[in-house]
Amino acid sequence: MAQTLVMEKFRKFQKSGVKHGDVLDVYKKWASTYDKDLDLIKHSSAHAGASALADELTRLQKPKNVRILDVAAGTGFCGLELKKRGFTNIDALDACQEMLNVAQSKDVYKSLICEDVGDKPLQIENDTYDALICVEGFIDGHIKCDALPHLLKVVKPGGTIVLTVREEFLHITAEFRKLDPLIVRLREEGMWEFIIRYITPNYFGEKDGVVYVYKRK
Repeated sequence: MAQTLVMEKFRKFQKSGVKHGDVLDVYKKWASTYDKDLDLIKHSSAHAGASALADELTRLQKPKNVRILDVAAGTGFCGLELKKRGFTNIDALDACQEMLNVAQSKDVYKSLICEDVGDKPLQIENDTYDALICVEGFIDGHIKCDALPHLLKVVKPGGTIVLTVREEFLHITAEFRKLDPLIVRLREEGMWEFIIRYITPNYFGEKDGVVYVYKRK
């Protein structure tokens, strides 16, 4: 019963046409109990994203203190997963300060950046991070596709980018039907290089997720 109620709470605002400001209002009120509620549902999004990034950085023989930006960090689920894998130099970026306040209490992040990710450059210098991860950021009312080029620019050439998204959004949501074509276009324009793309099961409830791993060029 509790699991059903939490899933329904997500469905009410993670839907087509929802306004970004309304989403932020939900998160501001939910921040203090968000972790407890999320633990009630079956999900592997943070685990999937962190594992993909850790595997790629290990393959590249990168040190554990590489500088990582966790975009749409929320209360820090993905940061915790990265910390479990030994990574020690992680910054969090999220549009909701209340969620970041919870993340801060987990002693995972070096810096917490409260900023909207949109169609304008971030207030972060280009070529700052060795790696970037964005788990569950590409959702209606959250981060739109046109933010992707700006996210790439804060990663150093040769750096690793991991994105995850619910697979169904790529088919049923108008905004995110644009994501795969955009990813291909950015590759053709020489902004990044394909490493791997794969489906991961039980990513959010019973829904599958897609994991993208790319290298900044």
